Amino acid sequence: MILKALPYILLGLIIQLFEVFAQEVELSQREKDSLILVELYNSTNGDNWWNNTNWLSGPIDTWYGVLYGTYGDNFEGIFLAGNNLSGPIPPEIGDIYIIESGSLLLNNNNLT
Repeated sequence: MILKALPYILLGLIIQLFEVFAQEVELSQREKDSLILVELYNSTNGDNWWNNTNWLSGPIDTWYGVLYGTYGDNFEGIFLAGNNLSGPIPPEIGDIYIIESGSLLLNNNNLT
């Protein structure tokens, strides 16, 4: 009896696995914002910034120029003025969530 049911059991398990892998993974706002900052780093020659301490290697709240988490799980500001950024600002930067009183300072760089 069990041998006759085995193919159906296996098929059910396979369907469940496909459903698990097919589900869209929902990223947190922090994860979405950090991916946008990675895009900023990559598109503005981050390896050659004057200071790129902890970028791409440490927790986001330790990245140079990023003020994060002082007032909850939010960005309070991104301060990279005069830091040798060069290249295009990724359009996704407009999607980053910075609290109302926060700042995005990218002046005195060679941005396009």
